[in-house]
Amino acid sequence: MSEQNVKEVKNERETVQFSSLEELLSTDIDTTRDQVTVTLRGGNEITLPIVSVDPDVEAAIRKKCTKYLKDKAQRFPVIDDLKYNCLMIDAATDTTRTTIRWNDKKLADKVGAMIATPIEVIPKVLSLGGIVKAIERISEISGLNQNFDEMVEEVKNS
Repeated sequence: MSEQNVKEVKNERETVQFSSLEELLSTDIDTTRDQVTVTLRGGNEITLPIVSVDPDVEAAIRKKCTKYLKDKAQRFPVIDDLKYNCLMIDAATDTTRTTIRWNDKKLADKVGAMIATPIEVIPKVLSLGGIVKAIERISEISGLNQNFDEMVEEVKNS
């Protein structure tokens, strides 16, 4: 951080440095790209190029995977975890760096999926461990794996 881009504020306990608008504007805040090596159901591995999932997309996926159950006078949400994970993997698959399309009819036919959708195809292609590993990495690059306490601790230590 350059000194001209930082404002210092002193209080009784510590000095806090705030970033400037210029610093934020000069920072790449676009999609994060990465890759994850996942295990297929047959034991082989593939490297899947992935991108971060933005909050709007994640919220739409969560809404699509949530059903509400009624118990007496209460209504509570239940998320279909497999559906959520499959749709997140589909949304995060970097189609600019791979030809993998989870809704491809040829892929669905090869794995015996009734319909060519990510929800049907992904569990027939990726092992359970592969799905978990992909979701962990997607969550990490999308900032979904941090809880509030971890974020506070990270800010304190920076």
